[in-house]
Amino acid sequence: MTSQWTDPTRPGTPGTPDDTAASPPPGGGYPVRFSVDYPEGPRNRLTVFFRPVLVVPIYIVLAALQAAWGSSWWGLLLGPGLALVLMILFRGKYPRPWFDWWVYLQQFGARVGIYLTVLRDEYPATDSEQAVHLEFDYPEPGTLSRWLPLVKWLLLLPHYFVLILLSIGSAGANVAIWFAIMFTGRTPRGFFDIGVAVSQWAYRVMAYGFMLTTDEYPPFRLDLPPGSRGSIVLSIVIGIVFTAVIVLITAALIGVYVLLGPGRGFPTPVITPRGAGLA
Repeated sequence: MTSQWTDPTRPGTPGTPDDTAASPPPGGGYPVRFSVDYPEGPRNRLTVFFRPVLVVPIYIVLAALQAAWGSSWWGLLLGPGLALVLMILFRGKYPRPWFDWWVYLQQFGARVGIYLTVLRDEYPATDSEQAVHLEFDYPEPGTLSRWLPLVKWLLLLPHYFVLILLSIGSAGANVAIWFAIMFTGRTPRGFFDIGVAVSQWAYRVMAYGFMLTTDEYPPFRLDLPPGSRGSIVLSIVIGIVFTAVIVLITAALIGVYVLLGPGRGFPTPVITPRGAGLA
């Protein structure tokens, strides 16, 4: 079984004139599927330029929900994450309401992330799928190992290192997309595919080690179309350069503060009142 929030206005949804099922997102058989519709046509340069500001209100909503539920990379250690581990360990089941709520939060977060990384221009909705498709298979009772949740975080160590490198490449792709939209109004398909593929890898890791919805180990596979694979090296190079520039700017600002901060740098001139110090 899968959990997926559907938009009633989207073609292919039961109850609409078009009852033809939409094509499932690519996933290669893994019980987590993630895809984003490629934005055909010109992009909105104005909203892309101010994207870090425009995303703030909806990001605050998302952060508040995640903080309340513990739906994050550290959520396994506190609150609902720990409760889920204990439920699987002692009862061997994944409560369906918990699953549905956690999937909803991940879908909501995916829409916010796609908007922030300028892959799409639609403002993130709180209750409709839009152009971002994320599905998790529900683990039926008795299908999950009771002891595996205790060590999944450790088994994922190789993925953490790979994701660090891929995240640099994804950041580079996002920078390239931003500049391409500013100058051409279009989205480079190769860089777009990289951003989606890296997110898919991260969601597989999340499902295995933190959401605990599957015991199938995430594959070391970046699902890229053949035409987009040549862009990954360029994306990593751009990401490394971008990261280095940010680090250098930050170090320069810290250096200026240390040099000219309070009590440092040039001495403050002392004005002595007239006649002071005279015998």
